[in-house]
Amino acid sequence: MRAPAVDLAGATGLGEYAALLHDAAVLVSGDTGAAHLAAATGTRSVTIFMAGDPVRWAHAGPRHRTARVAVGCSPCPHLHCPHDGRLHLRCGHELPVAAVLAEAEAVLAAP
Repeated sequence: MRAPAVDLAGATGLGEYAALLHDAAVLVSGDTGAAHLAAATGTRSVTIFMAGDPVRWAHAGPRHRTARVAVGCSPCPHLHCPHDGRLHLRCGHELPVAAVLAEAEAVLAAP
């Protein structure tokens, strides 16, 4: 970032948030409504998938990338991991920050 972050959590409606996303260089987000809104506004995005299914929910095209850990049990319908009982431990906590940053750099370099 080239400017200080501004926390607008809870301070915007959907329309304002869409306008903010439209002007953003890239959104890095979990598989949430923000990622889908970014795709709808044409904003480049990196969607982080933990238990979710990127084959089903990821957006196609060079302006959208995904980051995830390839574990044998993903996609998964559980909120707490049945292997260790913690919240998305294997699929979320093992995702290196460097991998997410690499996807962000790649999507920013895309046409």
